[in-house]
Parts: sequence; structure tokens; C-alpha cells
Amino acid sequence: MYTAASNAYWSTQSSNGSGYQLIFNQSGYMYLVASNGTILRYVFSNPVSLQDLYLRATIDYDGVFRQYVYPKTASSGRRWAMAWSTLPKFVPSNICLAISFPSGSGACGFNSYCKIGDDQRPSCSCPPGYTFLDQNDVTKGCKQMFISQDCGHPSQETESFEIEDMLNTNFPHTDYEVFGSVDEDWCRQFCLSDCYCVVATFMDRTCWNKRGPLANGVTDPGISDKALMKVRKRNRTEELAQKKSAKKSDRSAF
Repeated sequence: MYTAASNAYWSTQSSNGSGYQLIFNQSGYMYLVASNGTILRYVFSNPVSLQDLYLRATIDYDGVFRQYVYPKTASSGRRWAMAWSTLPKFVPSNICLAISFPSGSGACGFNSYCKIGDDQRPSCSCPPGYTFLDQNDVTKGCKQMFISQDCGHPSQETESFEIEDMLNTNFPHTDYEVFGSVDEDWCRQFCLSDCYCVVATFMDRTCWNKRGPLANGVTDPGISDKALMKVRKRNRTEELAQKKSAKKSDRSAF
């Protein structure tokens, strides 16, 4: 399972090519064995009875390796619906956290973030101030809906922006500056005044400033970071959009 030749988001962790064969047995177990038959690692351990159920394993569109069962008869389907049902253990257990590398966009596209839903499947969303590049394919990422801060006059632009909080959220590997022993308000103000800052994340008196495009975005209860998204204030965004539209109208008049 690879996103690129050098970036495995799941591995059997076997060394020196010791893995000889992958076994998928009739009890629903999948494991890697050595040439002498020694079990090196279990991939799945979802024990089911093949007497009553059909069993399959697939790598789904989201990159997760899952097992499914289907009742052979209606009577054997008392516990299971008469449809392919997902078994509780799959690989990786959290694809949003598993795909996070210095290169690439992460589990979702650039400028978006990944979150595991109640159905244990990942979903891609846009942070405040962003919208999907393609509403029909949310994995392509998001685009900014407002005009970026002017680096020529950053101090004049500061009042045109505000911070929107995203709890339990981070965008790893996109930092360009880190500050320690600071409070959250300092972190907010620094990002607002720095034209390169797209978002800052804050945790344990440490402030990470991040540039765009954002990558590896993830929201998860296990993440302690708070993401401080810098967005243009709504009335200023509308005002600039109207000016831009007016300029286009002037050009068309000529």
C-alpha cells in the first residue's frame, strides 16, 4: 500500500524480505508467514464463520483495506443485513492520520482536511474561507475564496483579516516558523500580521506558522492542536469582489 514509491502508509514491518506468503484463511484471519510457516504479523483478525457467510477483502477507493461479509441465506442473515457489511477491524485504522508526509497533500487534497465519521469512513472538508475545487470529487482539495493578504502593505491589511478556530486540527509538514513560550493571543496576532501565514496551530505554548497550500489536514479527537485559520473579514471580501467585478465591467466597456 503506497502513495508513492518511498511513502508507505502501511507496512507489514517485516525485514529482509522475510515475508513469504499472505494467508487468508476460512476463519477470517489474514496474516503474513515466513518460509518456515512462522506467523510474522496478523493483517486482519476478524473471526467469522464461513459456513454462514461469504467473505471478501478489498482495498477501497479511500485506500483502506477492509473485510466484508454477506449472508449465504436469509436465515443466516439474522445478525447481518442481506448486503455486504464491513467487519470492525481494517487497515489502517485511521487513514487520515496514516497519510502524512513532507510531500503530497495527505489523505485529502491540498487546502482541505480529513476526518473519520461515525461510520468509521474518512471524509474530506474545506476549512473556513475555502471551497471545493470540484464538488463532484472532494478529494481534489479546496481553493481559497478570498484575496490573500498584501505583502507589500501587510500592516495596512491586518484589520481586514480575522481568525477562525478549528479545534483538534493540524496541517503537519507545512510549518515555516515556530515560536515557543508564547500564548495563544500572541500566536493569533502574529499570524494576522504576517502575510505569509495562512494558518497557525497552537498547543502547549508553542505556535507553528504555516504557509499554503495546506497539506496533511486532519481533524481528530486525539489531536491537541488548535488551528487558527486566517480569513478575510466577510464585508471586506465582498467589497474587494465588487471592485474586481467593476474593473472587469470597465474593461468590457472598452
